[in-house]
Amino acid sequence: MKAITYHYIREKDLDFPNIVYLHSKNFYKQIDFFDYKYGLISKENFISSLKKGVSGSNEIILTFDDGLSDHYFNVFKHLVNKETWGIFYISTGPYTDCKLLDVHRIHVILSNLGGHKALTSLRKILEPKMIDQDKVDEFQESTYKLQDDSSSFTEFKKILNYYVPLKWKSYLLDSLLRQNISTSEEVKIAKEYYLSIEQIQEMHNSGMMIGAHTSHHNVLSNLDIKEQIKEINDSCDFLSNCLGEEVKTFAYPYGTKKTYTEETQKIIVDKGLDFGFAVDGRDITNVDLKDNRYAMPRYDCNQFKFGKNESQFIDN
Repeated sequence: MKAITYHYIREKDLDFPNIVYLHSKNFYKQIDFFDYKYGLISKENFISSLKKGVSGSNEIILTFDDGLSDHYFNVFKHLVNKETWGIFYISTGPYTDCKLLDVHRIHVILSNLGGHKALTSLRKILEPKMIDQDKVDEFQESTYKLQDDSSSFTEFKKILNYYVPLKWKSYLLDSLLRQNISTSEEVKIAKEYYLSIEQIQEMHNSGMMIGAHTSHHNVLSNLDIKEQIKEINDSCDFLSNCLGEEVKTFAYPYGTKKTYTEETQKIIVDKGLDFGFAVDGRDITNVDLKDNRYAMPRYDCNQFKFGKNESQFIDN
């Protein structure tokens, strides 16, 4: 089996035209391509493969991260029309905090300023004490390998997502974001940016699978164990309460091997989840289903035909 992960899927966005996204028309083409070349696995057959520990096919599993409103309007209805399904991994912080996740605050800043200007503005307020050099050494070469961003876009994201501890990350993002968007504007944007509770429930009731993606989409390996437990448990509990039944699956934010640990996997096992996904561009094997079911691999959609991301912004 092959699991594919998606994020933004939309048409041209007039509010944030420089967000890097997969155009919905190419998403539809890619789904047809997958259906023709590999087949789209049914939910029943996927669950059966998990229980048996045997893949038995080369079919496609569709997964969608972050709980974006894109996924209701441009994904869910299309999957229903094709009589298929997907797994939607949702970070729950926006429903309790009423603001954008930091990962998306970064995207909004980049969309407004462009990579070069955003990186220049960040460096003006970034102090040496705010950088964890151990994290630079750990993540510098292992992140954003599959993304076709400019060097300034990539560096801006690496600094804020990986190199800066959370206490400084919030300060830096607040400083940068308030140059363009007020607090009240961010609340309004966040409400439209993510799936509503009603949309999540409708998707679940229509056969989609809903999974947890932590509360705040931080790199879990950068958190201590108590923080990791809270991020995972709060997300699972919020969604379980929303759906009226226990959530059974989890996806690691960012998902590469250095962004979670064996202790992280133990947390999701102890929570009673059935399986989880990481990011590792390869097929799911029988070994994964038997011994690695809490960190199964996923391809990025841009590794396949029609999956190339789009953005109008050209920046060095």
